[in-house]
Amino acid sequence: MQCSVARNGIIVLPLIVHVTVGLLEEMIARGIFFRVLQESVGSWLAPLASGLLFGATHMLNDNVSALGVANNAVTGVFLAATFFADGAQCTRLVDRWCVRD
Repeated sequence: MQCSVARNGIIVLPLIVHVTVGLLEEMIARGIFFRVLQESVGSWLAPLASGLLFGATHMLNDNVSALGVANNAVTGVFLAATFFADGAQCTRLVDRWCVRD
C-alpha cells in the first residue's frame, strides 16, 4: 500500500493538465480570436472562421486524422456559436467537456 500516493498522482496530474490546456485553448480561441474575427468579418462569419481555425490548429496533434480535424472544426463552430448566443465563458467550457475530450 505504499504506492497509493503515486497512483493518485498519476490520476491528478493529467487531470490538471487537461483542464489547464482546455481553459487556455478556450480563452485564446474564443476569448481573443473569435472577438477579433467578430469585429472584422461580422458576427455570422466569425463562428465559422474561428471553428475552422480551431480544427486546423488540431492538425498539429500526434496521430491526427481527417475525421478528428473535422470533428474539432465542427465542435469549434458549435462552441463559438454558443459564445455568440449568450457570451458566457462558463457555457463554452461546460460544452467543451461534454462534447469533446
